[in-house]
Amino acid sequence: MKKLWLKNIHPSKFIFDFVQEYAVGKKVLDVGCAQGWYIKYLKDLDFEVTASDIEKTLAFEDVPFVQTSGAELPFANEAFDTVLAINVVEHIKDEKKILAELHRVAKTRLLLSVPNSEDDLLQKYNLTFRHQTDKSHYRSYSREEIKKKLEATGFEVKKIILDGPVIPTVFVEFLPSKPLQVVGRKIINWLFTAGILKNPKLQADIFVVADKLD
Repeated sequence: MKKLWLKNIHPSKFIFDFVQEYAVGKKVLDVGCAQGWYIKYLKDLDFEVTASDIEKTLAFEDVPFVQTSGAELPFANEAFDTVLAINVVEHIKDEKKILAELHRVAKTRLLLSVPNSEDDLLQKYNLTFRHQTDKSHYRSYSREEIKKKLEATGFEVKKIILDGPVIPTVFVEFLPSKPLQVVGRKIINWLFTAGILKNPKLQADIFVVADKLD
């Protein structure tokens, strides 16, 4: 599993590293697991795992799965040491309900990610993060906003990380031919990979490590 991102099976090495570094205890629930890459990764690291989602698109037969909404989790209070909610909360209309459910079933830690609304630099040029164009989203968040809402629910925010750099390949669309556009994309992607181009303010997702208060 550690090399999946190198085969483009899943695009984000960061999220694999994130869940491995910050998951605690033994029992982990992945709410809104989709294909289940993160929870399968933790299973292979000997965590006791459960996946859940409103539809079953899980790619792994050896991962326990419960079909349910994130706002109505059929688990006991504090049933899991760590709860994952990666790009989930923004898809649930009743925000208070899903945050309350995540708090209820978590014993120790919540690992959460949400789309970042702090795109003032992009809005100036009538642009936005690609993640913001998802029509199934009810909202996005600033770092301060998600921190306040988690704290109001009963979590202590331990760490906030921005990840998902904005790569301005849109500008190659102004080049006059397809071959030039292909070359332009390769050059821009290489410059980002090499760390020559980067703006820390333009990071498309907010990742939060939060612990449940006693």
